[in-house]
Amino acid sequence: MNIRATIKEHLSKVLSLLVIKILVPIGVTANHATVAGFLITCLGATFILRDSLVAAGCILLFGASLDMLDGIIARTTGSASNRGALLDSIADRISEAIIFLCIVSHYLVSAENSTDSINPQVLWTCTALVTSLMVSYLRAKGESLGVSSSMGWITRPERMILVVVGLIASHWYPDSLFICIQVIAVGSMIVSGQRFKAIWQDNHKP
Repeated sequence: MNIRATIKEHLSKVLSLLVIKILVPIGVTANHATVAGFLITCLGATFILRDSLVAAGCILLFGASLDMLDGIIARTTGSASNRGALLDSIADRISEAIIFLCIVSHYLVSAENSTDSINPQVLWTCTALVTSLMVSYLRAKGESLGVSSSMGWITRPERMILVVVGLIASHWYPDSLFICIQVIAVGSMIVSGQRFKAIWQDNHKP
């Protein structure tokens, strides 16, 4: 078992205990967790626009934690459904796009007095947005074609962790968010390439 799977397994056990002991008894459903995580994530993104990056990171961390609970609640209560999966997928894509767009806006405002015609921070963030969505799209497309294409490290949980770390660390190191955005962009390019290759090769017809 690799490190990623081990961490995911232990985290899942802790969150499952929280779900069984607290959330399920008070009637919290998977869809409740999905919607709450989405709204809190969007709220956190608005703090980026206010240049309150540390607060944004803390709120996004809480929203991401709630977002992880929906699948666990669905499995624990046996309430998993196609509707729930659809809602979760759409909420994930929209919330992630909102985060990146808020970061783009933050960099645009920060560069208002700059004489540079091209803002590298904006370009890298836009690249991170496009390639991140491509990672998710290729997994969904692979599944529709009967190909398992979930390989790669820079998936949504890792992207959220990097954004949160970059936002919070910006209090001490202003360039930390930009560095994390670059890691997301490059990592997502690599993962997209891996997934495309896997799908392409599996569907090759001699």
